[in-house]
Amino acid sequence: MFNIIINSPNKLTYRGIEFRCAIGRNGVTVDKKEGDGATPVGC
Repeated sequence: MFNIIINSPNKLTYRGIEFRCAIGRNGVTVDKKEGDGATPVGC
């Protein structure tokens, strides 16, 4: 199992490879609600 590491609001690392991404202005959340500005946790 590999972890996803969020390095900044526009970069993440998976299996040692850096990817561009978009994370909501309020980070990542398990309790997602419409308009909260957060990115939902996923797998």
